[in-house]
Amino acid sequence: NVFGLDSHFVTDGLNLTVTVSYPIVDVVEQKDADGKQSFLLRPLVAEYDAAVGTTVITVTETNTGATAHFTLVIDPEELVNAPMEVYTFTQPMLVMGDDFALALRGDGTVWTWGSNERGQLGLWKTPEELPVVRAARKIEADFFGGRKIVQISAGGAFALALCEDGHLFTWGENRGGQLGAGMSTNDFDMMSLPTDITSGNMIGNVVEVAAGGQAVAKQGEGTYDLQGHASAITISPTGGAGLQGEDLFKTRVYGWGVGTYGALGNGEGSDGAVVENAPVMAKMPDTAENVVKLSVGYHHTAAVTEDGTAYAWGYNSTHQLGQGGNVQVNGISSTLPKEVYGTANESGGMLQNIKEAYGDVVGVSAGSVFTIYWFADGRVRAVGNNSSGSLGGIDVSSWGSSVPVLTGASYSENLVFNKVWVYTWDIDEQTGDKTGDV
Repeated sequence: NVFGLDSHFVTDGLNLTVTVSYPIVDVVEQKDADGKQSFLLRPLVAEYDAAVGTTVITVTETNTGATAHFTLVIDPEELVNAPMEVYTFTQPMLVMGDDFALALRGDGTVWTWGSNERGQLGLWKTPEELPVVRAARKIEADFFGGRKIVQISAGGAFALALCEDGHLFTWGENRGGQLGAGMSTNDFDMMSLPTDITSGNMIGNVVEVAAGGQAVAKQGEGTYDLQGHASAITISPTGGAGLQGEDLFKTRVYGWGVGTYGALGNGEGSDGAVVENAPVMAKMPDTAENVVKLSVGYHHTAAVTEDGTAYAWGYNSTHQLGQGGNVQVNGISSTLPKEVYGTANESGGMLQNIKEAYGDVVGVSAGSVFTIYWFADGRVRAVGNNSSGSLGGIDVSSWGSSVPVLTGASYSENLVFNKVWVYTWDIDEQTGDKTGDV
C-alpha cells in the first residue's frame, strides 16, 4: 500500500488496525455500505507545514497478528515523503530441545542458550570450546548468509531455521542424519555451524519446518538409540524442472533423519531402524490437497492440508496417529501418510475422517506419543496416550483414545483456540447440569 496525506488505502478483505507512533497524522477508520474497511491518514492540523516530523505507521492483521511497520516523514521543504518500510516483524517464537532453547525475535534474529554438547546452539563453537551457555547469545546473521529468519524448530539436540527466501539451515546432532545435509553420519556426526541444506538441491522453496524426537542416547560401547527426525513443506522445486501447470504450485513434504516405524512417510522403516541423511519425499495420497501445517513427535509426523483434512504417519504404539483400533492393544504403525479418523466403528474402521466429523482442522501439534489438533471453530481435540492426562479430559480412559476426543470436555469451560475469551456451558443453578451448547 502507498500511504499519503488525505488519501485512503483499502484493506481488501483483511481485518486491520492502524496506529502511529508520533501524532503528526490522524488515522480515521471507515467502512462502506458493504462493510469494507478502509483508513484515511490526514494531518492533525490544517496547515501541512505545521505537521512536521517522522512517525512510524504500524499495520496489524488482527486475525493472525502479522505486523508491518512504515515510516512517514513530513518535511516542510518537501511537504511529504512517501512512506518507507522500516522492517516487517517476524512472528516471535520460542522452542526447546532436550537441554537447550532457541528464541526468534521480531527482527528475524535467532538467540540461543543451554547445552552445546552436540553443537546445537549454532554458535560455531565445539562442545569443548563452549560446553554451556547460561545467558542468551545471538547466532550471527552471517551464519545464515545475512538472511532474516521467519521460523525455528528444535529436536532433541538439533535445530532448524527457515529463512524468508525459503532457504533452510540446520545444525547440531547428526548421528541419525538429523541435519538432512547429505553428510556422512560417521564423518560428520555433529555440526556447530548452521548449514544451508536447500542450496543446490531440488526440494524447492521451504515454507514450513518441524523437528522432533529425543536426544540420541548411548546404549553401549559404540552403540546408540538413534532418535530425531525433521520434516519440511516445500513448493516449486528450483526452476520448476519437469513440472508444468498446477504442479508448479503443489506443495510437497520432505523428511530426513531417523525414519524408524515409517516416521518419514516414504514407505520405509517398517522392519527396523532407517536413517536418511538427505531429504526424502513423503508419499502423500494423490487425493490429498496441499499440505499447509506440519508437526513432528518422537517417531511420528502429522500434517494438515489446505482443505482442513489431517494426515499422520509413523509410530502408532499408543494410537497417536488417530486411525482407530483398540487402545489396549498396540496400534499398527504406518510408513505412509493416512487420513486421521474422526469416528470409527467397533472393529476400528473409519466412519468419518476428522474433517467430516468435526469441521476444518487448522493446526496440529505432535507430542511424544499423542497428537493435538485444533479446528476452525476454536475447539481442540487430542488423540493417543493419556496415561499422564495428555489428552486433557478427565472422562478419557488412561489408555487414551484412537480417535480424537474433545480437550477440556469434562469442564464447565471449554478450551477455545485463538480467542481472547472462553466459551462456557450454561449451568442449571438448581441441578448443576450442563445446558445448551458451547
